[in-house]
Amino acid sequence: MTYEWEFETAGRPATPPARRCFRGPMIPIEVVMSRAFTRVTQAEKIRNRTLDHITSSTLRTVQTREVILRTLHSNLAGIYVDLINQQKELETLICEKRNSIPIDNELRPYDLMYEEVANSFKTFGLNKDYGDKFIAALKSSNAVLRVAARCAIVVMAANIEMRRL
Repeated sequence: MTYEWEFETAGRPATPPARRCFRGPMIPIEVVMSRAFTRVTQAEKIRNRTLDHITSSTLRTVQTREVILRTLHSNLAGIYVDLINQQKELETLICEKRNSIPIDNELRPYDLMYEEVANSFKTFGLNKDYGDKFIAALKSSNAVLRVAARCAIVVMAANIEMRRL
């Protein structure tokens, strides 16, 4: 299918008229992610950084949804069975999505913080293997997987905040 553009898009095609960019509503874990973490306090800094860099939008609804989607479209998705069950609600279009390489470059200096948070999950009763999987993905040679690992760590911290574990 092809589209004819009647206006200048600066090299980026506009969203097809039949698709609407996501603006809400949020699912419960996204609401938790949009607020400061009080239970997993060491994850607060990485939560803010991840949300601020993940999209070109400043809307928390868009940022939190993109964090969830990047997690679920990675090999770490199997950890989040409860989110996979909400797949219908998560089928959305993020128009402000950013490429993984710039995100990775911007967040890489904070990888030690991400590792510390992943290692802290065992203090909340999480199996040590989960933290190890997050860290292994964080050290991957693939920028897409590294960004997904950072997102997955934030999502897991939000799960702990919700006291699901």
